[in-house]
Amino acid sequence: MRLTRSTPEFTAADLPAGLLAEHHLASSVWGVLRVLQGSLIFVAEAADERRTVASGESQVIEPETRHHIEPSDDVALVIDFYR
Repeated sequence: MRLTRSTPEFTAADLPAGLLAEHHLASSVWGVLRVLQGSLIFVAEAADERRTVASGESQVIEPETRHHIEPSDDVALVIDFYR
């Protein structure tokens, strides 16, 4: 796999609404969500799993995994995409 793109840094103030709703990555795309500040809850819909991801931690997002995030008020994050 190789890094294909990264999002700009998002904060709670400019986080795209789509990240807060259930969504998924394409079948050939992996994501790595990196929390730079604050924290968030990563929710994997099908497994009904919730994981707190704090500043300095990351969450791997597998292809086609339905998920959403619940950010703290002070969150800052970047998402890297791999193929």
